[in-house]
Amino acid sequence: MHTRSGQATTGFLLALILSTTAALPAASLAGPGDKQGYGHSERYGPVTPSQVYALLQNYEKLFMYYVRTHNKALLPEIDAVTLVPVKNMTPENAFVMINRLSDSIDKLTARVQQEPMQRVKRERKLAIPAEVFLQAGNNLDAFVHYLHSIAPGKTWGRFYTTSTYKTGKKPDDVYALAELSVRRLNIILQHSKGVQPVAKPAVKNKPRPAVEPSQ
Repeated sequence: MHTRSGQATTGFLLALILSTTAALPAASLAGPGDKQGYGHSERYGPVTPSQVYALLQNYEKLFMYYVRTHNKALLPEIDAVTLVPVKNMTPENAFVMINRLSDSIDKLTARVQQEPMQRVKRERKLAIPAEVFLQAGNNLDAFVHYLHSIAPGKTWGRFYTTSTYKTGKKPDDVYALAELSVRRLNIILQHSKGVQPVAKPAVKNKPRPAVEPSQ
């Protein structure tokens, strides 16, 4: 797993989800719209776009909770941002968009001096769903870690539930939801409201010693 030690609890939950799904046969993971073996990886096992989509949905639910509790004034503007359907997307397209979301999350979490999240590296030239899944999980972990820092004492396990779909999701669906999340989070970033960076203690400059005038 690509998570920081500061996210041990959430990272463990994501690892548990991954280990559970990877242990199942490919046919049981594929929904009606998923191709068998579509996301197979020798390292991670079979992962489908439906599983990636479920993680993104969990992130989106968590983000909207954050908006309602910490940026309520922006809720109407963010609610007005809607999903834009796309076609002919690939896991690579989805991976790039999810990394754009990672960039935006890092900008937000930097306000509380949280370290940038880890990034998943491609196993091959083009990303596969397993890698998209892991980076989506990093996004969720990082956002949970951020919320924990501004609202300590709360639990976030409900945002790690798994979902199933009657119709399997495709890279098009993953890309569109990730792109929606990017646009919504960027509204937060464009406003000065919300949690501000933690102020660092001021460092006083030491007075310079007096210099005797040259004779």
